[in-house]
Amino acid sequence: MRVRALAVVLAVAVTTAGCASPTTTPPTTTPPPTTAATSTVAPDRERVPFTASNGLDSLVHIYAAGVPEPAGLLIWLHGDGAYEFEHPDSDYVMGGPDGVRALAADAGYIVVSALSPDRDGTVTWWEDGSDNADYLADLITHLTGEYAVDTSSVVLAGFSGGAQFTTQYFLPEHSGLLEGGASIVFGGGGVPETEDAQPWNEDLVATFPMHWATGELDDADHSDEGFDALAEAKAGLAFYTEVGFTTSATWIPGVGHELDGRFGRIVADHLPQR
Repeated sequence: MRVRALAVVLAVAVTTAGCASPTTTPPTTTPPPTTAATSTVAPDRERVPFTASNGLDSLVHIYAAGVPEPAGLLIWLHGDGAYEFEHPDSDYVMGGPDGVRALAADAGYIVVSALSPDRDGTVTWWEDGSDNADYLADLITHLTGEYAVDTSSVVLAGFSGGAQFTTQYFLPEHSGLLEGGASIVFGGGGVPETEDAQPWNEDLVATFPMHWATGELDDADHSDEGFDALAEAKAGLAFYTEVGFTTSATWIPGVGHELDGRFGRIVADHLPQR
């Protein structure tokens, strides 16, 4: 999920028949320089189908309109139930002037909201995490080929189950795919659980800052399902710090798992500058 500057220089010579009047030429206008970063013609597209090499298929929303190329790429990975994907205009996460879409676009990022290919029960990213990680790897490769993306600026961001998937499956399995960027995860983001972990891409460790944002009340005592997102996030933070990534965290006081309206600003604060 191109415009090129055109310059026309007009030269008009005026002569008068039967006399030796001097030729007059209007002043020329110097065209502005042409740069790749002025291309902004890619449209927004919603519910775009994608099938990965492992046969998994799903849909993505791609928000690219108005973003100069080469662009950064932000992949949003929804929480369980896919609220963010199914409500792309809601100001809870994605929509509105302070939502992820608007603020990431302002920072020079194409935003892709990806729906998990999960078809069994509640839609999640972390169930069948390794297969879904392979799907996402193919999706990222596809997007960086289809759009003019700066591959050193690929950001993974997600909430709850999407956060867990990012740190427990995708990064341990596919760090070699990435050249740089960041991760920004909310309401979770625990230690790897995959059995298919690969050696860490040491070059990525130095160019991929990771940020956790979770409410201080987002623990088992305040969860109907017993999910202790705060403990998961703190454990993930400690693990990735030990690996060598540059890490940081925001523990939001007085807040549980519902982070209404906070996502966009926190994402904007931690996006790598372009």
